[in-house]
Amino acid sequence: MKKLKYISVMFLAIIFLLAACGSGGQTPGNEATTEETNSSEETLETETAQSVEDRLAGLIKDEYDALEISAAVLERKAILPGSIIPVTVTIKNNGEQTIVYPHGSSSSEIPEALLVDAVGLQPVLSESQLGIATLDMVSNELAPGEELTFVIHVLAIEPNEAFDTYTYELYNESGTHIGNMAWEEIQSKFPDLTTAAPGSFDIHVYFTYYILTEETQADATAVITGYASSDLTVTVTE
Repeated sequence: MKKLKYISVMFLAIIFLLAACGSGGQTPGNEATTEETNSSEETLETETAQSVEDRLAGLIKDEYDALEISAAVLERKAILPGSIIPVTVTIKNNGEQTIVYPHGSSSSEIPEALLVDAVGLQPVLSESQLGIATLDMVSNELAPGEELTFVIHVLAIEPNEAFDTYTYELYNESGTHIGNMAWEEIQSKFPDLTTAAPGSFDIHVYFTYYILTEETQADATAVITGYASSDLTVTVTE
């Protein structure tokens, strides 16, 4: 009887060890969660690392010269260090051809085609670019005579490589968009961020596209070939 009991205990011990080795010390659910987290972090790092210059490489400036783009700050008030700067971007098709531009997820208000390079200042991701996005990656057309308007935001602080990460983390933790916070709140939570010094700063906006033709319309693999750009100078006061 004692021998039988001993064998049973050893058998259970072996089963337990095999199960532990097979799972690697993690439950299947935890393992999947870790993989998803790592994948999300890698995607964020890739998007952050890809500069505007990289995305414009190989594209033809003003390939479709009838595409008009302008950028302006319509709010007439002083821009103080640490304040948010709303930039209104207008794109109009003044020609006779239709263009196609990448929008990305249909849930995003700002299309992937619209790029911003704020020299010495910090661009801010829109709230629609945060949180859960739909997976339907789409492209949109801009026909002759049609016009698009978008508002992008720039923060009057020095550029910081971790800013987009802070923006994502803050939104995921509390549902708060960093662009809706006062500078004092932002600085309190992220003390490594620094206000921009008073002075003039150039903001460059770009819009990428390709021209719709019989060939590109029939070709599902059509790629972006051109871009239009506009420059804006803003002044940060003391």
